[in-house]
Amino acid sequence: MTLPLLTICITTYNSEKTIKKTLQSVLNQTYPNFEILVSDNNSTDKTLEVVNSFRSPKISIRQNVKKIKSDKWYIGSYDNYNGCLESGLIRTEFVAFYHSDDIYEKDIAQKEVEFLLQHPNTGAVFTMGKIINEKDEVIGEHKIPKELIGKDTYDFEEIFNSVLTHGNIFLLTPTFMARSSIFENVGLFASEGEFGTSADLE
Repeated sequence: MTLPLLTICITTYNSEKTIKKTLQSVLNQTYPNFEILVSDNNSTDKTLEVVNSFRSPKISIRQNVKKIKSDKWYIGSYDNYNGCLESGLIRTEFVAFYHSDDIYEKDIAQKEVEFLLQHPNTGAVFTMGKIINEKDEVIGEHKIPKELIGKDTYDFEEIFNSVLTHGNIFLLTPTFMARSSIFENVGLFASEGEFGTSADLE
């Protein structure tokens, strides 16, 4: 069986201190069939130098060319995600949106792709995560709400009610993988200007 090609989109902005560990953890994935799209938001530090130092054929770079509000070139993470989706560079069945300041377990991509393959009616998948400090020491972890434990998939009402009760403590965007087709049905990410850091939740 041919494994589907996965695009891992990593948006960046002045991430020179963290992007190296992020990319190394993504390149170390056990899932063999993936490409990495680094979408840079006009960084002014050495982010792109760090990315280019990998010299990996799996990594390509997209630079933001969208200008907003007179002279501002910084568009925010969610508009950067949308730029990836609208660019035509993501032509794969599955897309993951990982962050440039996180370190990924080596089997996250494989487990997420396998889950979507085994659950064809599921549109997206998330995982829990550990919280680390600047020394990569685990100082906490995210946990799924008690009422959601014991199931693999959830419908909108279950997710919505849990968010109303607990806030968004379990849909971790840095672990988000989806079928690319869902964006045709539900639209792109909401505007950061309208929803702030909850644009991904919307």
